Amino acid sequence: MNYFKKTLIFTLGLFLIFQSSYADEIRVSLEPLPPLIIDAKNGLTIELLKEVEKISDLKFKIVIMPYHRAKLDLKNGKSALMGHTPHKQESKEFYNYGHELKWSIPTKIDVYSAKLKNVDLNNFKSLKKIGTPRGNKEFLSDLLKIPLNQFYEGKLDNLLRMLKANRIDAFLFERASSQTTIRKLNLKGIYYTEVMDVAASLAVQKNLYGLRLKKKLDALILKANHKKIFKKYLKSMSLSKHGVVSVSK
Repeated sequence: MNYFKKTLIFTLGLFLIFQSSYADEIRVSLEPLPPLIIDAKNGLTIELLKEVEKISDLKFKIVIMPYHRAKLDLKNGKSALMGHTPHKQESKEFYNYGHELKWSIPTKIDVYSAKLKNVDLNNFKSLKKIGTPRGNKEFLSDLLKIPLNQFYEGKLDNLLRMLKANRIDAFLFERASSQTTIRKLNLKGIYYTEVMDVAASLAVQKNLYGLRLKKKLDALILKANHKKIFKKYLKSMSLSKHGVVSVSK
């Protein structure tokens, strides 16, 4: 068999592999972010991915983990999709291996505390112990210019219990997940102040397979019923910029 025939067969083989790869399960690494991500089977973004499955040959295997692990899985090629990323605001290093989808959902980052003075935007950056879920301190430190040693990482629900007990000075994270968890835990008397807007997205690996997957997902997600899926969630984006978190259901 001559060189050109071998090359043709090899190229055709690669093409068939890429064509059939979407029929396999696509591993998706996701950070808990209720109500967007509640667990591997529940959450608004999970609903969005299920909609995509219905109208395509894609199948997703959802794995829940801290944000830093989700990024590592993407970097190492263990997962083909991860999220939610802060759209266009991740670190420079991330964009060496990750590429975000066109799709994003608006989110807001708030600061929370059981003490009113600690949610003052002029004061909170100097607090000694600011809680945030694991894997987020580097991003928040870089974005808001807060030294890393002022952050204390842990699980979302545990950190909010610590906040109520005044074991941390403040909690800094995305609004919907924070307030959903505060209501779930029935933590009364928690103040909040809006810090900034950040859109949340999903990312693929920055290689041939990932970019092909991105192109396909970008087209499929446009066909999903976003208004129906995210209607209630989007109402939380219109809350007052400052107040006390309501624990009523």
